[in-house]
This record gives sequence, structure tokens and C-alpha cells, in this order.
Amino acid sequence: MDGGSMEITDKINYVLGKTVVYMLLIIYPFVMHNKLNDVTLTRFFFFIIVSYVGFLVLCINSLAGFISKKVSDKKNYDDDKADFINIQEGAYSDESQSISKLYDIKDKIKNMNLWKKLIFLFLFVCIMSYLCSPYKSVAFLGHGGRYTGLVFYGACVCMYYVVSTCYRFEKRDITYVLCSSILVNAWAVLNYAGMDPFYIYKDVPAAMKTVYISSLGNIDIYGMYVNMMLALAMFSFVYEESTAGKFFYGICALLGMMGSLASDSDMAVAGMFFAFVILIYFAISDYNRLIRYFMLAVELFIAGRILGVIYIFNQFNTRIIKSVGSIIVYKNVFVVFPVICFIAIFIIQLLHDKYDLFTN
Repeated sequence: MDGGSMEITDKINYVLGKTVVYMLLIIYPFVMHNKLNDVTLTRFFFFIIVSYVGFLVLCINSLAGFISKKVSDKKNYDDDKADFINIQEGAYSDESQSISKLYDIKDKIKNMNLWKKLIFLFLFVCIMSYLCSPYKSVAFLGHGGRYTGLVFYGACVCMYYVVSTCYRFEKRDITYVLCSSILVNAWAVLNYAGMDPFYIYKDVPAAMKTVYISSLGNIDIYGMYVNMMLALAMFSFVYEESTAGKFFYGICALLGMMGSLASDSDMAVAGMFFAFVILIYFAISDYNRLIRYFMLAVELFIAGRILGVIYIFNQFNTRIIKSVGSIIVYKNVFVVFPVICFIAIFIIQLLHDKYDLFTN
């Protein structure tokens, strides 16, 4: 009975972890209420609901599992109590049970993951900040369209606890998440070309259209999203061995680079730069991974050239890129970049063939 109940509890936690992660990484970018007019508030409530409801389900499931375990333990004790010599002396007295529970709680706190301890410390600091703030309403919910009050930070803590407790990584999750990113990034490229396929920008003021892109709205919000997805696609591409997998991750990386450049966000371009810098540390120790790393560099050039071609043929409708990414899109001198990459690939191939450079 106990094994069956624990199995059900684990299954519920597994489904909960997957559901929460999928809702935040796959569904979240497309959540809208009144197109982009209230997109920040809509997604704030979506995040809050998913976080707190997920945490509530986890608590209920954990409580049910705890009660089931205690009932099962009590039943096992009742069945075996004849084997205890000192049962009359109160070996299972209320006092001994309370002491045992106290030690169980101490052990759980002691064995708690360091990051969980830190996240609860963070929550404690947020609560103290709210209690000490003279502006309770602002500290609780946020102000001026920035919903970064206690409610938001509490949701972040709940979300972290649910994901760290319930989520179990599987490779297919990367595929699902990157499929969603393909739609978001393709949408951004279409916006760069002056297209609005779903008419969500119809009611957006002209002054705001320059800082809005794709389904995520603000270019910096989109930049944070594309940085995360692009890094995931690049890392997967470098480490993938199958041809189909490399093709899929390569397409995801290419669209991510195009979206980063098209967003005209310095944050997005900076994130892409740091992804390249960090990834070389993982790629440099293996010949095949290093070759794929330089292939990503060539993809960056291709992404800029595609956007440049779109600009040439559709100058009147194309968004003008003013960030540092404009160098990759508009400057013809950047044509030397893929040449350098191909020369680097040739040199690496030569060293690998002659000196077996990457053998351990």
C-alpha cells in the first residue's frame, strides 16, 4: 500500500514538474489578452497563477504522501508490536514520537539543498523588506507597470521550489522548448521585415512599435528570452552527434541569431556574444565540437546577411537596426568573418590530421 501511494505521489510530482516547465517555456511567450496592449500585466498574472498553483499542488501532494506514509507506518507498527519487549514501558509513547518528529525536521533542514536554503533566505529578506517599507502597496505588488513586489518574488521562490523538487530533465524537453522558440524567433524576423502576420501590432502606438517585437513585446524582454533559447540551441548543436539533431539545433540557432539581431536590443546581442565566449570553453577540447563551434560562427554571418538582404529589398518597411548588431547586418566589410572561420576550420583540420591534436 505504501509503495503504491508513494508511486502515485511521485507520478503527480513528475507531471507537475513537466507541466510547470512547459507552461513557462512553451506557452508563456504566446499568452495574450488584448494583443500587446496589456501584455505585461497578462503575463504577470499568468506567471503568478502558474507559480502559486503549482506550489499549492506540490504542498497538497506532499501532505497526502506524508499522511499515507504515517498511516502505513502506524499499521506496520501495530502489526509488529508484539515483537517489542518494552511496549508496556511506552516505547511508542507520545513523547518519543514528538522527539522523533523533531529530529526528522532537523535532519530535513540540515540535508536541504544549499540553493533551497538560499532561496528561502531570499524570501525572508523580501518579506522583511516589505514589512519595513513605508509604501506597503508598492512593495507588495509593484508600481508603474513594473510588477516586482513581494507577490512576484514569492512566486519566483515557489516556482524555483516546484521545479527543483519535481522537474526531471529529459532530452525531448529541449526539442519541445526549441520548437516554441522557432515560432517566436520567426515571428521576430517577420516583424523586422515589416510584417504583422497576426495583427497584434495593429493597435500599438507608432512610437512603441520600434521597441516591440515578436509575441513577447518589449525588445529587452525578447532579448532575455532569445538569449536563453539561443544558448540552449548552440550548446545542443555543439554536443549533438546525429545528423537530424544537428540540423534541427542549427536551424534553431540560426533563427535565434536572426531574432537577436532583428530585435535591435543591445542586451540580446551581448547575450549572444557571451554565449559564444562561454561555449568555446566546452568546445575547444574536442575536434568535432570545435568544428561545429566555428559552424555556428558562420551561421552568425549568414543570419546577418539574410537580414541585410531583407533590408535591401524592403527598406521602407524594415525596422532599422541601431544597436551594435547593425555591424553584422549592414556592414559589407563583415564579409571577412566567415573567411576567417573557414581558414580556422582548415587549420584545425590540418593540425588534427597531421599531429592528432585533440587526443588525450
